[in-house]
Amino acid sequence: MAISAKYYFSYSASATPIEEILGNNDDSGTDGSRIVHSDVDKSVGGSLEIEAGTGASNAKLITMTTTTSLVTLASYTNVDFLILKIVSAADTGIPNCELSFTVGLADQVVSKLIGVGDVCLLRPQGINLNILKVKSSSSSTLANIEILAGKEVAH
Repeated sequence: MAISAKYYFSYSASATPIEEILGNNDDSGTDGSRIVHSDVDKSVGGSLEIEAGTGASNAKLITMTTTTSLVTLASYTNVDFLILKIVSAADTGIPNCELSFTVGLADQVVSKLIGVGDVCLLRPQGINLNILKVKSSSSSTLANIEILAGKEVAH
């Protein structure tokens, strides 16, 4: 009997707005505190698992180092899931990465990541990765990035 497999993407995202209450100036602010933002008073988050079907090729991992010029991601079609993360600095500064989409003849920045660990999660619908480009703002802020892309099985 042949062994078969199904593939999935399990993902989650959350954000909490923070308010910092500054401490007493007499003690250099050491009695300050950070709390959930008093006006918003809510975190937003969620998670889901999506099916990528029975083909192992429905998931692709791309690792690369950014440059100061827009660089097109690999050609990979029908992408429905995309997560991009700064893994480490490739130079001396705080790494950053702009993610742009080519719309018509123009490149539109859709997300800017700053610092190791920063991440962007997108759920596009059947795009080709060759419309996505990445770059860093300067030669000292180059970033080593990972991009996990995949195809979702329609239900």
